[in-house]
Amino acid sequence: MLLSVELSPLPSHARTMKDYGDDLRLIVPTWAFGLAIAEDGYTGMRQFLCSLISSQGIVEWLKGVTRQSRPNGVGEDSFPSGHAAGAFTGAMFIHCRYSFQQALVPYWLSIFVAASRVEAQKHYPRDVYCIVLCFRCLHIFLC
Repeated sequence: MLLSVELSPLPSHARTMKDYGDDLRLIVPTWAFGLAIAEDGYTGMRQFLCSLISSQGIVEWLKGVTRQSRPNGVGEDSFPSGHAAGAFTGAMFIHCRYSFQQALVPYWLSIFVAASRVEAQKHYPRDVYCIVLCFRCLHIFLC
């Protein structure tokens, strides 16, 4: 008896790189939040929330000021990437407050988030590079 397997394209419900990036943009800050609570309790939680709210506030302000169109032509809020900012806020908070070793996985996940935004044509590469560069400069001055 001959068995055959039909190969077909991915079903319409298959998850894409964008979908995983969307999930990770929440997972990385949640990881930092949980670590802050576990290691430092209320103080760590408060400091992380201040970091996250500040970074997202700056991102939204810059989006309003720059009004850059997206690569896919939908919307004028391309610059900078809020998804990348959220993820990198979590990774850099862990790096600054705890250690580079504890931040390695969150950094890699944040890079994936940034790449997923470019791949999905939601952002130009400059939109995510800017976040990394700005956050790195802040990291140098704050840590």
